[in-house]
Amino acid sequence: MLFDQSDRSENLVNEAVDESSGHVNRLLVTGGFLGFSIAMWGIGRAFQSTYIVTAILLRTRISLGLLSAVRTTTILFAYVAFAVALAICAVSLFSLPLWHARYGHLESTDADYLAARRTWKTAMILLALAAVVVLFIVILFWFFPLVLFS
Repeated sequence: MLFDQSDRSENLVNEAVDESSGHVNRLLVTGGFLGFSIAMWGIGRAFQSTYIVTAILLRTRISLGLLSAVRTTTILFAYVAFAVALAICAVSLFSLPLWHARYGHLESTDADYLAARRTWKTAMILLALAAVVVLFIVILFWFFPLVLFS
Protein backbone atom coordinates (compact mmCIF):
# COMPACT_ATOMS: atom_id res chain seq x y z
CA MET A 1 0.00 0.00 0.00
CA LEU A 2 2.82 2.42 0.84
CA PHE A 3 4.53 1.55 -2.42
CA ASP A 4 1.32 2.29 -4.34
CA GLN A 5 1.00 5.75 -2.70
CA SER A 6 4.59 6.74 -3.53
CA ASP A 7 4.15 5.45 -7.08
CA ARG A 8 1.07 7.66 -7.50
CA SER A 9 2.95 10.63 -6.10
CA GLU A 10 5.83 9.99 -8.50
CA ASN A 11 3.41 9.86 -11.42
CA LEU A 12 1.96 13.22 -10.37
CA VAL A 13 5.45 14.69 -10.18
CA ASN A 14 6.22 13.40 -13.67
CA GLU A 15 2.95 14.89 -14.99
CA ALA A 16 3.81 18.23 -13.36
CA VAL A 17 7.25 18.26 -15.01
CA ASP A 18 5.81 17.35 -18.41
CA GLU A 19 3.10 20.01 -18.28
CA SER A 20 5.39 22.78 -17.07
CA SER A 21 7.80 22.51 -19.98
CA GLY A 22 5.71 24.64 -22.32
CA HIS A 23 4.84 27.55 -20.03
CA VAL A 24 7.91 29.71 -20.58
CA ASN A 25 8.14 28.85 -24.28
CA ARG A 26 4.52 29.86 -24.80
CA LEU A 27 5.10 33.20 -23.09
CA LEU A 28 8.30 33.86 -25.03
CA VAL A 29 6.31 33.34 -28.24
CA THR A 30 3.74 35.77 -26.85
CA GLY A 31 6.49 38.32 -26.31
CA GLY A 32 7.65 37.85 -29.88
CA PHE A 33 4.16 38.49 -31.23
CA LEU A 34 3.72 41.53 -28.98
CA GLY A 35 7.04 42.96 -30.14
CA PHE A 36 6.13 42.30 -33.76
CA SER A 37 2.79 44.03 -33.20
CA ILE A 38 4.50 47.12 -31.79
CA ALA A 39 6.98 47.16 -34.69
CA MET A 40 4.19 46.89 -37.27
CA TRP A 41 2.25 49.61 -35.46
CA GLY A 42 5.30 51.89 -35.71
CA ILE A 43 5.76 51.19 -39.41
CA GLY A 44 2.03 51.71 -40.03
CA ARG A 45 2.15 54.98 -38.13
CA ALA A 46 5.17 56.08 -40.16
CA PHE A 47 3.33 55.41 -43.41
CA GLN A 48 0.38 57.46 -42.15
CA SER A 49 2.65 60.46 -41.76
CA THR A 50 2.25 62.82 -44.71
CA TYR A 51 5.82 64.05 -44.29
CA ILE A 52 7.35 60.56 -44.53
CA VAL A 53 5.13 59.50 -47.44
CA THR A 54 5.94 62.70 -49.34
CA ALA A 55 9.66 62.25 -48.71
CA ILE A 56 9.53 58.65 -49.98
CA LEU A 57 7.55 59.67 -53.06
CA LEU A 58 9.92 62.54 -53.89
CA ARG A 59 13.12 60.49 -53.45
CA THR A 60 12.00 57.30 -55.17
CA ARG A 61 9.78 56.26 -58.01
CA ILE A 62 7.45 54.27 -55.78
CA SER A 63 3.79 54.88 -56.45
CA LEU A 64 1.34 56.11 -53.87
CA GLY A 65 -0.66 52.90 -54.38
CA LEU A 66 2.31 50.77 -53.34
CA LEU A 67 2.89 52.88 -50.24
CA SER A 68 -0.79 52.56 -49.39
CA ALA A 69 -0.60 48.78 -49.81
CA VAL A 70 2.45 48.59 -47.54
CA ARG A 71 0.68 50.71 -44.94
CA THR A 72 -2.46 48.56 -45.08
CA THR A 73 -0.42 45.35 -44.82
CA THR A 74 1.57 46.55 -41.83
CA ILE A 75 -1.59 47.67 -40.06
CA LEU A 76 -3.23 44.30 -40.65
CA PHE A 77 -0.10 42.49 -39.44
CA ALA A 78 -0.08 44.66 -36.29
CA TYR A 79 -3.65 43.75 -35.40
CA VAL A 80 -3.29 40.06 -36.31
CA ALA A 81 -0.06 39.71 -34.30
CA PHE A 82 -1.77 41.36 -31.35
CA ALA A 83 -4.76 39.02 -31.62
CA VAL A 84 -2.46 35.96 -31.72
CA ALA A 85 -0.53 37.25 -28.70
CA LEU A 86 -3.80 37.77 -26.81
CA ALA A 87 -4.91 34.22 -27.61
CA ILE A 88 -1.63 32.74 -26.38
CA CYS A 89 -1.81 34.95 -23.27
CA ALA A 90 -5.33 33.69 -22.59
CA VAL A 91 -4.13 30.09 -22.75
CA SER A 92 -1.35 30.89 -20.28
CA LEU A 93 -3.76 32.81 -18.08
CA PHE A 94 -5.78 29.62 -17.59
CA SER A 95 -3.03 26.99 -17.72
CA LEU A 96 -0.70 28.52 -15.13
CA PRO A 97 -3.22 28.69 -12.24
CA LEU A 98 -4.52 25.26 -13.25
CA TRP A 99 -1.00 23.81 -13.04
CA HIS A 100 -0.51 25.37 -9.62
CA ALA A 101 -3.86 24.05 -8.38
CA ARG A 102 -3.07 20.53 -9.58
CA TYR A 103 0.62 20.23 -8.75
CA GLY A 104 1.60 23.13 -6.51
CA HIS A 105 0.82 21.26 -3.31
CA LEU A 106 3.16 18.34 -4.06
CA GLU A 107 6.10 17.81 -1.75
CA SER A 108 9.04 16.31 -3.60
CA THR A 109 12.80 16.52 -3.64
CA ASP A 110 12.92 15.55 -7.30
CA ALA A 111 15.22 17.99 -9.13
CA ASP A 112 12.97 18.05 -12.19
CA TYR A 113 9.93 18.94 -10.09
CA LEU A 114 11.83 21.73 -8.34
CA ALA A 115 12.88 23.02 -11.77
CA ALA A 116 9.22 22.83 -12.87
CA ARG A 117 8.19 24.96 -9.90
CA ARG A 118 10.85 27.54 -10.80
CA THR A 119 9.61 27.44 -14.39
CA TRP A 120 6.09 28.12 -13.14
CA LYS A 121 7.31 31.14 -11.15
CA THR A 122 9.24 32.42 -14.16
CA ALA A 123 6.18 31.96 -16.35
CA MET A 124 4.05 33.91 -13.89
CA ILE A 125 6.54 36.79 -14.01
CA LEU A 126 6.55 36.68 -17.82
CA LEU A 127 2.74 36.62 -17.84
CA ALA A 128 2.64 39.71 -15.63
CA LEU A 129 5.13 41.41 -17.96
CA ALA A 130 3.05 40.40 -20.99
CA ALA A 131 -0.04 41.85 -19.31
CA VAL A 132 1.74 45.19 -18.91
CA VAL A 133 2.81 45.14 -22.58
CA VAL A 134 -0.73 44.22 -23.67
CA LEU A 135 -2.08 47.15 -21.68
CA PHE A 136 0.53 49.41 -23.30
CA ILE A 137 -0.48 48.21 -26.79
CA VAL A 138 -4.19 48.67 -26.05
CA ILE A 139 -3.51 52.23 -24.93
CA LEU A 140 -1.28 52.79 -27.96
CA PHE A 141 -3.92 51.47 -30.39
CA TRP A 142 -6.70 53.37 -28.59
CA PHE A 143 -5.10 56.81 -28.44
CA PHE A 144 -3.14 56.57 -31.70
CA PRO A 145 -5.30 54.38 -33.94
CA LEU A 146 -4.06 53.10 -37.24
CA VAL A 147 -6.50 54.01 -39.97
CA LEU A 148 -6.81 51.18 -42.44
CA PHE A 149 -8.27 53.17 -45.31
CA SER A 150 -7.92 56.91 -45.68
